[in-house]
Amino acid sequence: MSHRGIANTLAVMRLGVGIATWAAPGIVGKIVGLQESGDSRYLWRIFGVRDAVLGVGVLASQGETRKMWLKAGIACDISDAAAGIVGGRNGTLPARTSASLTAPAVMGICMGLAGHKLEGN
Repeated sequence: MSHRGIANTLAVMRLGVGIATWAAPGIVGKIVGLQESGDSRYLWRIFGVRDAVLGVGVLASQGETRKMWLKAGIACDISDAAAGIVGGRNGTLPARTSASLTAPAVMGICMGLAGHKLEGN
């Protein structure tokens, strides 16, 4: 897959996750194993907006600006993965929930790094 293909796939995934998370925060929370509350819906929605904006940023840019958007997504994914791992290790998240939150973040890191590296070529 080309650099554009990897970066665009990640961006479309981010956009889709962002829209779904904003529109149906309770369903997303249940999928990953988190209990639903009014507070969690708010937090899911701000996460959803962040992911949607990161996706649009990549899709709407090119060159150095596109690389910056990919780097921003990688930074967010590293933070998300770390939060999932810490939550699993300290017992604030059940193991399944920790894995459900960490795995997509790690995938985003890998895709972001691949897209960013290939953007430079």
